[in-house]
Amino acid sequence: MTAKTEKKPGKLMGVVGAVCGLLLYYLWVAVIMAILFTFFAEPTAMGVFKVAFPLMARTWLIAGTLPFFIIFGHYLFTREPMSEAELLLDRSGLAASASGFLLWLAVLVVLEVLGVTVAYPYYVAGGYLVILILFVCLRKAWSRGA
Repeated sequence: MTAKTEKKPGKLMGVVGAVCGLLLYYLWVAVIMAILFTFFAEPTAMGVFKVAFPLMARTWLIAGTLPFFIIFGHYLFTREPMSEAELLLDRSGLAASASGFLLWLAVLVVLEVLGVTVAYPYYVAGGYLVILILFVCLRKAWSRGA
């Protein structure tokens, strides 16, 4: 009976952490949008502002950080009562999402410089696939070392 009552607050804190991570993500999006409109926006003849920043990199700056912020929020709220295996899962998720984000951002910048255009769902899905592959590789590598 006590095992169930002890696990529920941990799960609840995990959900609260993920929601707080989502709120941090929305704050990140607001900051990125403010920077883009402050430094990269140009008014058109119709009075509408057009952001002169590469589309693939701009979209990935916004969409690519979502996994990181959700995992980060979960980690912040649940790291105290976590077992070592769960800590490994969150830490490998943080490392994979951060490094996968940066790696895929570099790939998208190179594609932009070369003039290669990729459709929206493909470059976002490709970035998430890179994050997933890195997560699996890091988790396997770190679990062998632990």
